[in-house]
Amino acid sequence: MRGVRVGAGRFRGFRFLWCGLAAAALSVPAAAQPVRWITPQGGVYSDGANWFGGVPAGPGDEAAFGIPLGFSCRVQFTQPASVGGVNIERGSVQFLLADNQIDVGQYLDIGAAAGDGGSLRVRSGVMQLTEGDIRVGTGSSGGLIVDPGGTVALLNGTAVFGSAEADGRTFFGTLDVLGGSYTDEGGGQSCYINDFARIANGGSYNVRSTSIARFASFSVDGASAAGESWEIDGSVSVRGGTFSVEGSVEGEGHLFGALGATLDLRFSGGDAYAGPRISASDQGTRVLANAIQGSSVRVERGATLEVEESIEDTTLLLDLRSRVECGFFAPLPETDMTLLLDGPLPVHALMSIDEGVLDGRLTVGLGADRGSNLMLGDVFTMLESVQPLQGSFSEILLPRLNRGLTLQPVVTSNALSFVVVPGPGVPVGALMIAGWMTSRGSRRSARPDRATSSR
Repeated sequence: MRGVRVGAGRFRGFRFLWCGLAAAALSVPAAAQPVRWITPQGGVYSDGANWFGGVPAGPGDEAAFGIPLGFSCRVQFTQPASVGGVNIERGSVQFLLADNQIDVGQYLDIGAAAGDGGSLRVRSGVMQLTEGDIRVGTGSSGGLIVDPGGTVALLNGTAVFGSAEADGRTFFGTLDVLGGSYTDEGGGQSCYINDFARIANGGSYNVRSTSIARFASFSVDGASAAGESWEIDGSVSVRGGTFSVEGSVEGEGHLFGALGATLDLRFSGGDAYAGPRISASDQGTRVLANAIQGSSVRVERGATLEVEESIEDTTLLLDLRSRVECGFFAPLPETDMTLLLDGPLPVHALMSIDEGVLDGRLTVGLGADRGSNLMLGDVFTMLESVQPLQGSFSEILLPRLNRGLTLQPVVTSNALSFVVVPGPGVPVGALMIAGWMTSRGSRRSARPDRATSSR
């Protein structure tokens, strides 16, 4: 039987461990040594006359910028550069890359320590962080701005914009992508947006790790934001742009789309959306999802909600200008759906579904127009399906409209419709006169002949 050589094995293991630790120590880059920029108005990066000591910051150095207030430092790049770290301690700095690239090995700090804070604007070129992190506004106010033609790429690190402490702070960390591009290849843990971020003017934000918007305001205006997953406890608003997610969206914040925006929540795994509440407003705005479960969705002013599979256990609020399309609709008991009577009467159903079970509470409320566009005899279908609907709403709460009109539900085998009828005790003649006199400013005049013909 082969013997067990405990002593030899221990020695050999220790030798291998020592060698491994030595190799690891050699592979970790040494701390970057500060080399200070000394020309506050700006100059050429590769010109040693602009640096303390007469030599530009290199791969093992930290390019340190402490620009006095009142100066805007324009740093021009005439060739590619490589540096260990970039630290904007104070003041306003612009990197005019002129289609060149600067490789940053360890970190980008902007207002990362206590002090006056600063900002960095990247133009017409690429700033690439190969291994390090981005820290903006974590110790004092800081801002990273990416202009048209500029790109900031984080290959293997974590980005933090703003401090995680919400209360008692007088400084902020911000990200502004104004026509440029901010990318994160997902090598790090997350991208933390603790304060403010704005993607605008055709800019793009693409993060392959998790974007965490805590108590933040994250806006996408005529631009695009995409990522693997999001945690939203603050507010994400998309106006005329696109927001897309491959993995998941979590949190207790608010996701808002308007002005023709697209919120694409069709996760690659086919999972249901169960994240923050959604609001969609304006013609052309679309919310796309595989399924929605356990959330709250408001669709108004011509927006569209398109769900490939099912809407379940979800509070819906619609107005007459909106439309919902889904494969299966089955709110659980006590689930609210609110229909706002606001806007012109549509000729199609508000909801078009393939199959459904009506079991919940439907509240028909008054919108901003207070039903002024609904006329006597008007009929609209709220729910319509190809397959017969099963069950019924456990409760339908109807308001009394202005001009003495009210709604009467009409349930058929495959649809739920409403017809506008006179309220109890309202003479038809008085209704016609009142309707004609009170609706002269509306788009659809309730003339006596129209009211009579609708009877």
